[in-house]
Amino acid sequence: MSTQQRRLLFLLFLVLFFEGCATRYPLGMKEEQWQALSPQQQAEYTTKQYQIDEERRKRQEEYRQQKEREAAEAIRLEKERILQLYRNARYGDIIQVNISGGSIAFIGERKGYEPLSFDLVRGERKRIPFYHHDKQITYSTDIWVAYNNNAFYFDVGDDQKYEHSTDKIVILDNGRWDEGETFHPKTLDKSTDSQAQGIKIFIRY
Repeated sequence: MSTQQRRLLFLLFLVLFFEGCATRYPLGMKEEQWQALSPQQQAEYTTKQYQIDEERRKRQEEYRQQKEREAAEAIRLEKERILQLYRNARYGDIIQVNISGGSIAFIGERKGYEPLSFDLVRGERKRIPFYHHDKQITYSTDIWVAYNNNAFYFDVGDDQKYEHSTDKIVILDNGRWDEGETFHPKTLDKSTDSQAQGIKIFIRY
């Protein structure tokens, strides 16, 4: 088969493809405009549309890859920032948090969970996994927490402006965190990620 024959077959395929799309014709043409064209013109217009679609696809792929690179760089910079905070931390800049008791939501239903402990440095916001074990099944849910402005924040969501949100738990440093203290915060309603109820939060430097 010659190159010319292969090209004609390819163009015919494109024509048949666009004809199979009942409501779409190349270059935004209406059906009557399309039907008025000769087969050769239809093939040319179909080729133009294919080229336009291919260029659009390439631009979209380049945009997607650029966003992925930007997101990866943002994550890298945030990790480096947190690492520097830990390296330069002074007394009171790092808190140990223990959470136990009560229940939080797993797949929308409040259940008990495995007690856990973690550290936070002042200025850090991170996602903490909670686990519920039910026979041979383990459920997990991630809750965002933060430590900033002399306060511990629980269930702040994936929002950099979490301090302005009202649907969260906030525990202010009362001057006794150096000795450690247990708090019994409010119940969070079902619009929150955790729906935390009856939990105990222990905090100390």
